[in-house]
Amino acid sequence: MKLIRSLILCILLLPAALSARTIVDAHGPLHIDGPNIKDQYGRVVQLQGMSFFWHQWENSAAYWNRDVIRWLREDWKLPIVRGAVGVNPGDCCDYLGDPVSAMNAITRLIDACVDEGIYVIVDWHSHHLLLDEATTFFDAIASRYGDTPNIIYEIFNEPVEYDWSNQIKPYAEQIITTIRTHAPNAIIAVGTPNWDQRVSHAAADPITQDSLGNPAYNIAYVMHFYAGDPNHALDGSGYVNLKRETETALNKGLCVIVTEAGAVGTSAGPNNVINWPEWDRYVEWMDSKSITWLQWSLSIKNEKGSALYPSASIAGSWRETDLTPEGRRMREYFRNTVTIPDDPISMQLLDRDMVAISHAGGAASFAITANLPWTITGHEGIPGLHLSATSGTTAGIVNVQLTPSQGIDRTIELWVSANRLGGDPITQRLVIEQRAVPLAKTTLFRFHRSDNSSHFFTANPDERDSILANLPSNVWTLEGRSHQVIANETPLSKPVYRLYNRIAGSHFYTMTRAELDQVLATMGDFFTLEGVAFFALDAPHQGALPVYRFYSPPTASHFFTISEAEKQWIIDNIDPSRLRYEGVAWYAFP
Repeated sequence: MKLIRSLILCILLLPAALSARTIVDAHGPLHIDGPNIKDQYGRVVQLQGMSFFWHQWENSAAYWNRDVIRWLREDWKLPIVRGAVGVNPGDCCDYLGDPVSAMNAITRLIDACVDEGIYVIVDWHSHHLLLDEATTFFDAIASRYGDTPNIIYEIFNEPVEYDWSNQIKPYAEQIITTIRTHAPNAIIAVGTPNWDQRVSHAAADPITQDSLGNPAYNIAYVMHFYAGDPNHALDGSGYVNLKRETETALNKGLCVIVTEAGAVGTSAGPNNVINWPEWDRYVEWMDSKSITWLQWSLSIKNEKGSALYPSASIAGSWRETDLTPEGRRMREYFRNTVTIPDDPISMQLLDRDMVAISHAGGAASFAITANLPWTITGHEGIPGLHLSATSGTTAGIVNVQLTPSQGIDRTIELWVSANRLGGDPITQRLVIEQRAVPLAKTTLFRFHRSDNSSHFFTANPDERDSILANLPSNVWTLEGRSHQVIANETPLSKPVYRLYNRIAGSHFYTMTRAELDQVLATMGDFFTLEGVAFFALDAPHQGALPVYRFYSPPTASHFFTISEAEKQWIIDNIDPSRLRYEGVAWYAFP
């Protein structure tokens, strides 16, 4: 019977280095207060970032990974990105045609942004009103991530031919209800009519409640512009005055977000135009109003509005030659503009927020930087954790010691607090990571012996080859790999002993020393100890499965399997007088 294979996660030891303070660390959960986005301290926040292209086109989703997000955070200094989940009826590869790939792409992007500490707009990138499909999508995302502070939900990218009060607004109220079920505090951005150009329509009839009649809050309204299109001129000389449309909403106390904008015109392709002076005027105006904006787009598509050439790696680390003129200009803008503000309420109490200790146990340290009375809490009852100090009155080094973790990754959170005279207490989280080193494994081969219906196991390739070369092939049949065991002795592994039954002509395996001693003491006349056959685990471990043992009274031999299905089939279909289940023999890897 084929055995199911799985992988054990191998996590490398993290360096005990200073963890960079991120934009999400600095601002925390965002909320809307009148026309402004504000952070957890009540400061007005303006985020400036880049939007990815439709996920299903131009290999866009391949760039939605942690390597790229880390590069954008560290090199471009981006505080926010937008994931455009393409919804284009009739397109085989959009969300409607392949929802699994779409969900995999956007969750991979969200996870990367959470890990790297930047904000992300989850964009239902549709020009069509698709209530049922959008409800399913946002229910799945919000139920998975809840009030994760990194996420802004954009529920309708660009309504094209829909009326605000009779179509878009009722749709938005329903989607808001869906999201609020799981994410009661997240910001939700709602598209406005005519490609997000008629913000004044929403301002005349704003969303005040969800579909259940609950008050609506943390709602933003979306405006899009393309500075290369004369019709989008900031001075209002085009067919639509986007500045006036937006300021109408702002003056009524509504928040507006520009989730998509470009220096190019509205026609796609390589022959588009770029109007940087007009773009700069838009940026200056948005900055004056603290409007959050994202430029279109982080894409390799052959058009002037793309930031990347196809040579740009999906692993980040882009060279200057990988960036288009637009990409180079925008990178320099973000690098020279984006800053991470200091915490206005508390000073940094620690010089790091994470330390790492190896699986084998060991020591690390962190520094308390404040000459204030401080205490460390959250350490009570944690096995094997020792601190050189749990309180003090001045800055200093605290040493931390962890004993071996028994092969299981551990994340320990401590809270370091200090009291300031005349000020708020300072509290900072310290995370201690203890990672398990990967166990070296080797394959265990299984032979079937036909003359006595027994099985023989060996982890030694030379022994395997010797049996194949020297023993009768009509008696000994190599059945292939059985499972993987530990390659050598470690603090976690235990020896599995092999004994030969001279009467039955079969082998017996046990990792229990007491059982071994009992067999040799009571049945030593016909059992010969052949030594250690291999090493295995005597307890559950990450990625390991139990190996089950059966005993056959008619043949006085044992049978072993790592397959849960095979074990259950034997129990359900074979009489115990022929094959009796004896429990777990050891733990190993498929």
